[in-house]
Formats: sequence, C-alpha cells, structure tokens
Amino acid sequence: MPKLVFLLTDGDVGNPDSIIGMARKNSKVCRTFTIGLGNGASPYLVREIALNGRGKHEIILDNNNLQEKMMYLLQSSLSPVLSDFTFKFDNSVVEYMTPGPNTEVHLLKNEPLNIFVVLNQKFA
Repeated sequence: MPKLVFLLTDGDVGNPDSIIGMARKNSKVCRTFTIGLGNGASPYLVREIALNGRGKHEIILDNNNLQEKMMYLLQSSLSPVLSDFTFKFDNSVVEYMTPGPNTEVHLLKNEPLNIFVVLNQKFA
C-alpha cells in the first residue's frame, strides 16, 4: 500500500515546478492529494502536484463545500489505482494515439479514461 500525502495550501510558491517534480519522483511509493484553500491558492500548483503524484485535487473557495470535498478526497485516497498497463495498436492503421503507448496513466475508481485515436489515410 503506497503512502498517502495530503497537501493543503492557501497560496502560491516561487518554485512550483520543483515541488511538482518531487511529487513525480516519489509517485511510485506515495500518492499525493492536494487541497487549495481560498482565492490565493495556485490552481496550477494544486492540479499538477496531484496529477504527477497519482492523486486528486480540490480547490475550496468557501467553507460551504469543505466537508463534501474533503470526504471526496478521503474516499478517493482509499480507492485502488489502476496503473502499469499499456495500449497496443497496429501502426499500419493508427497515425497517432493519446495518451501514447509510453505515457504513464493512473486511474482511480470511477475515473474516466479518454483515448483519442487518429487513423491514417490507408484506413479510409
């Protein structure tokens, strides 16, 4: 079972990419869930730490939804994670696919996965 980290922030930092990189670096052994409190929280920081840390994020602008959003994150943190899977496709038919075959994808329970495929001219 990976470690779970909940990061709460009410502002912005001067080095967001280094913090995001730290979440990415430790994502194999730790899942990071982020909560941005108030208007001063950086949406970029909150979103990217959770994305790179295999977690979820919430921005809470007022206290009205605080309990609901916290419960959502806590329930998500206990959800199993589907990762370490690959997509295979026929290169003679598919021009491009996203997420690509070498892209790490982590899915939490009840989370959708959108796959976009561009077929090449031979297929038409």
